[in-house]
Amino acid sequence: MNVSDVIHGRVSSADLRRTDGERFPSNLPAKSEVLIAEGPASETMLEVDGDRYEVEGVGSADSDCLRELTLRAMPMVAWLVQASPGRVPAASALVQFHEFSQSHSLPDAMEIGVDDRVVEDLRQRLRRQVSTAGAAEWLKDRMLLPARTPGASPRALLSGSPPAAGQHSAFRLYGKGFAIDVQRTAKNRLGITRIAESRRRMEGDDSHPIFLVVGNIRFADASVAAKFRGVAQTVLDRIVDQADSYLGLWRKYNDLERQTILEKARDFGWVTYAGRELQPDGVWRFRINVGDGGTGDLW
Repeated sequence: MNVSDVIHGRVSSADLRRTDGERFPSNLPAKSEVLIAEGPASETMLEVDGDRYEVEGVGSADSDCLRELTLRAMPMVAWLVQASPGRVPAASALVQFHEFSQSHSLPDAMEIGVDDRVVEDLRQRLRRQVSTAGAAEWLKDRMLLPARTPGASPRALLSGSPPAAGQHSAFRLYGKGFAIDVQRTAKNRLGITRIAESRRRMEGDDSHPIFLVVGNIRFADASVAAKFRGVAQTVLDRIVDQADSYLGLWRKYNDLERQTILEKARDFGWVTYAGRELQPDGVWRFRINVGDGGTGDLW
């Protein structure tokens, strides 16, 4: 998939202009990946197709967006939405940013097995014949981002999920319109357990973080896929464990909040009601019994 196909992460956008007052070239490639970096004097640099420009926000909201991106300093991908105007030297460039919880690098290759069940699933989804090699190529095109620079490794969007009993390294990859669930078996091989449509944006938070992963990730026939071992396995296990820790912490906060609400409810007490009605918008209306003291006692 292309960077412009990414819908997940914390999304923001800013309209940028050059600080030197000059215009951008007229051939800025729309939907191409761009890079925001900090210059030697803490200035904001925009890199497009190998060219670098010192930039600033066009409006106050754009400047605030750039400032917040710099302060958070989270891993992200960015792409050029459009240049304005488009067919002449552009006065501004609208850039969209997708921030993620963390980034990780896999030092060893990671092969994900494609078995007959996955092939049959894709045949039904695509309504055409698909070979194992074709399924692996389709998954590569849909699930992986190209390398940031020539010769580098591809990238993926990954979220960990606590492994079920007897499972290891269960995680999800997010791609263009789809997500796949992957698990490491007891034989140290990675295999796809589920393909699901994923058209709703996942921002990622403490309860379900999404990570930007860089590594030599490949899809291959499950019968010949290499065992998953080495440092990459350790890194992946750490990512999944970290996701589980996030989830545990989130549940702890939810339990504390629930306890606080219960305590407030006990302090408030209770009242009786004489009837109830279901409104057209689905909300219930209750008729409260008012004692001798009137509504003042209730408040």
